[in-house]
Parts: sequence; C-alpha cells; structure tokens
Amino acid sequence: THLSQKSTSGAPGLAFSPAATQLPEEHTSDTGSSMSQCEEWALALPNINALFCGLLIEELRRSGVSHVFICPGSRSTPLTAAVASSRVPHTVVIDERGAAYAAVGFARATGKCAAVIVTSGTAVANLLPATVEATTDRVPLLLLTADRPAELRDTGANQTVTQPGMLTCLRWFKDLPCPAPTESVAAWLSDAGYAVHCATMHPAGPVHLNFMFREPLAPSAEAWPLELLQAPAVCSWLRKSSPFTRYFGPAPACPCTDAVSEI
Repeated sequence: THLSQKSTSGAPGLAFSPAATQLPEEHTSDTGSSMSQCEEWALALPNINALFCGLLIEELRRSGVSHVFICPGSRSTPLTAAVASSRVPHTVVIDERGAAYAAVGFARATGKCAAVIVTSGTAVANLLPATVEATTDRVPLLLLTADRPAELRDTGANQTVTQPGMLTCLRWFKDLPCPAPTESVAAWLSDAGYAVHCATMHPAGPVHLNFMFREPLAPSAEAWPLELLQAPAVCSWLRKSSPFTRYFGPAPACPCTDAVSEI
C-alpha cells in the first residue's frame, strides 16, 4: 500500500488540514478513492505528537475503551486533543482524584473499560486511591499520564516527579518514549491493545501508560515523516476497523469422557 502525503499549509511534506482532523464515522475505503477515510484522517494530523496520540486513541477505542475522563493540563495536551477529535465519549473533570473514581464507577456500572488522562507531576499521585480500589475490586481501569522527556528527568525541571513506579498494584505498566521519526507506530498500537487486554482480562484491574512528550504539545503544524505510516501492518490497520492486535481468552476446559469415567 502506498500513501501519498499532501500539503495544505504551504510547508513541503506537511500533512495538515485543520478541517480534516476529525476521525470520520466510517473507515471503509470509498470506491472512488485509493485511500480509506481513516488514512486521509491520519495524513491530516498536524504534528508527530498528534499523529502518535491520534492513532493510539483510535486503537484504544477499537480495543474496547468506551469512555475517557480528562483532567486539564499542559503536558497531556497531545492526549487530550486526540480524544477531543476522536469518536470516544469523554468527560472533563477538574480534579484528578475525582476523575479516577469516576472512571472506576463507570467501569463498575457498565462492565466496560474507562480511561483517565492527567498531566505530569503530582497529578499522577492523585490517581493512587482509585488505582488501589480498582486492583482490589478487579475493575478495569486505564491510566494515561503525561511526562517530561527523558532529558528533563532528574534535572529539577518544573512539575516533575519520578512517575514510573509511583502507582502500585498494577496489572501492567509501560513508560513510552517520546513520539519521534525513529519510533514505531506499530509498537504504540500494539502497546495500546495490550494495555486494554491486561486491564480487562481476568483478573481485571488498572494499567498505567506513562507518555513522554516533547514540544510542541499543542496541535500546531509541524512536518512529520510519511514513512511512519508506510509499515505494512500500519497500512493494513488504517484500512480496517478492527484492532491492531486481537487477544483471545483461555479455551474452556473440556473434560475427557474416558478420564471422567475412570474417576
């Protein structure tokens, strides 16, 4: 599959169209176009943070995340903007502790996984009470936290704490690197699906994904390499509406008739 990148802002190689940043309702290819609507949407994302986060949120939706609770913050802007332009229902909650408990309550009431987005620093610490409760009660919960890039860790940078390891009793944790031309989109999609799988499989519980972001945090126009979308697995995913990775639960135990008769 070959994707051709188009520029609408005058910058060479820039995939950005302000009117096309909303993911369309259908992902199937139009008969009169060589690209699916999802491919066209991806090509219109304004910068590399928006690209990685937009695709990640879409994969979370495909994998079963049915609601996102968003807390205001600067470092988490790429995640927040991605949710705002997605088809995932979302609610803005001012307090991080309240947002996490709202997600736990949503999951209890619906039986579906909910996610929480918070910014860096002490905002992450406010997720701990709900995390412990989700672990104890086996409630699916996805915690998406923003963080400074690796070069700003342990340097006394503003609003920084050691976020990896802060939340305990998790089903899974991953510290994701900053979106970059050398990073793999397929790896992010795979991590997104695995996170939902770990949160919802037996026993259900909280999963923490910690995202490092560099500037620009806002969805401002900045060129990104088209090659990020040209991996065969990513091209295939863009043309479908199914998750990047499918997970299956253990097969039910089928007792052997002969063994039962011997017992």
